[in-house]
Amino acid sequence: MSGVVYVFNERLQYLSDTFTRCQQRASRVHELVKCSGLLQAELNISVLNPTKGTKNDLSIFHDADFVNFLTSGSHQNMDENHFLSACELFGLEFECPLAENLGWNSFRRF
Repeated sequence: MSGVVYVFNERLQYLSDTFTRCQQRASRVHELVKCSGLLQAELNISVLNPTKGTKNDLSIFHDADFVNFLTSGSHQNMDENHFLSACELFGLEFECPLAENLGWNSFRRF
């Protein structure tokens, strides 16, 4: 696949819209993309349905310690201070805060 690719999945859009910090953002962005005509056939933009990711997929772009933190489930057994320290270390407390009840198994469902 070459050219411009738009990654979209209705279920992922629905779930993303429920996150407290960005309610309805995914739907708004998708509507903007559609209303702007970016999905018109003559533009040759491919719509890609995302597939299940693996630890190896994450490791292509992310540090091994970060991937292990996300995938090992160890953060579920941490006390609050250790958890917050780990989140700060990986930048999750500000840039990309963890959503409640959203862990590795949730991501794998897509």
